[in-house]
Amino acid sequence: GDLLLLTGGVSKGDYDYVPEVLAEAGVEIHFHRVAVKPGRPLLLGTGAKGLVVFGLPGNPNSVLVSFKEFVLPVLRRLSGWRGSVWPADATAVLARPVKSKPGRQFNCPAHLYYEDGRLLAEPVPGKGAGDYVSASRANGIVIVPVDSNGAEAGEQLTAHFWELPLE
Repeated sequence: GDLLLLTGGVSKGDYDYVPEVLAEAGVEIHFHRVAVKPGRPLLLGTGAKGLVVFGLPGNPNSVLVSFKEFVLPVLRRLSGWRGSVWPADATAVLARPVKSKPGRQFNCPAHLYYEDGRLLAEPVPGKGAGDYVSASRANGIVIVPVDSNGAEAGEQLTAHFWELPLE
């Protein structure tokens, strides 16, 4: 099947027309907000002949995390990938504290690496959703749960490496 990938124009602002235009074009919108940060305004729809449509936020960090966590697994499946399409869950020890607000899962971009037999997660410091230079240092995420105020250094969190091993 085909996939249409759009970035920007999916939030709730005055100039965010993508959801309306897609609906007018006959695309069935399955969801248009997710309880994650970054990437809350993520949109998923389907159209004629099996078309899959993703609308991603416009901020570079949001696009990166949303693409790796949501779009890439679908692309793998559509391309015939026979192994697991989702990033495998791992447990990582957080190298420094991370702040978050309850209500959304925080998919915190991180540099994941092994040291002394343990998987460590170094959160990638950034200056907001548009700081793509900082985000480029991430090779995965650590997941701060939806009901959490953050996590302290030394806590164990679920982590996702974005690169999948060849099978």
